[in-house]
Amino acid sequence: VKPSHLQFIEPSKRYADLIIPRGGENEVGIEVLVSIIEKHLNKKNRKNAR
Repeated sequence: VKPSHLQFIEPSKRYADLIIPRGGENEVGIEVLVSIIEKHLNKKNRKNAR
């Protein structure tokens, strides 16, 4: 698993808008991600309501 991680995941990190270390155990990181998604969805909903 580690060679694949180093080959595919690590190089793609530089293109990420957000990296959440420790995955699902990182409550603050998850809250940030949820907030970004909610903002994006609300923006689209307002745009479609016009």
